[in-house]
Amino acid sequence: MRNLVITKNKNELKDLETDKFNIIPFQLIKTVPLDFSVDTSQFEIIIFTSSRSVSYFFKKVEPKLIKDKIIIAVGEKTKQKVLSYNISEVLTPEIESSEGLVKLINRYKFYDKKILMPRAEKGIDTLPSTFKNIFLIPVYKTILNIPENIDYVKKLFNDKKIDYILFTSPSNVENFLKIFKERSLDYLKEIEVIPIGKTTASALLKNNIKPFFIPKKPSLKKILQELESKL
Repeated sequence: MRNLVITKNKNELKDLETDKFNIIPFQLIKTVPLDFSVDTSQFEIIIFTSSRSVSYFFKKVEPKLIKDKIIIAVGEKTKQKVLSYNISEVLTPEIESSEGLVKLINRYKFYDKKILMPRAEKGIDTLPSTFKNIFLIPVYKTILNIPENIDYVKKLFNDKKIDYILFTSPSNVENFLKIFKERSLDYLKEIEVIPIGKTTASALLKNNIKPFFIPKKPSLKKILQELESKL
């Protein structure tokens, strides 16, 4: 059985099933809430780009305050998170990405509507740089997390027993490089490296790490199936 490291905590990976890989959780980031206030009455549309942004947003905003808004979620996982707050209708793009959201906004011609986008303190600027009617509000930030199993994973790398690693965000790539320092690129060049999507792939390429492949959908289950098909 091949060893696959995924940069998530074990609870986020508990539903993944495979008889071809030994999945090793390796949580490199953790999130903390930011203080914020917002007058939702000033906006007609709200875009959620992650399930975390949904959770942190609703810690301070009553769901009933946005029930008359057009709600957009980047993908199915984020949509389900929004629906769990008794929001009845959520739009999603055909492609689960920032580019997909751009196409959705263009398709519905939401150019003259004020759009609120709760997100991480640092994030992709594709949408706000494309549309001037989008207003960002940071609701959480990511910080470095030293995984509990770092010594175990480091030994596996040194013993050349890691076959694949799946990075689930650019921040995970950045923190992997910070944690393993001068050894990090050597570790990654000896194995197959998989990004969850194009943005994470770009973070790898900036560090001269060529992705094994870029998944068709940013779903861990789908990525695992795609990886299995390449064996």
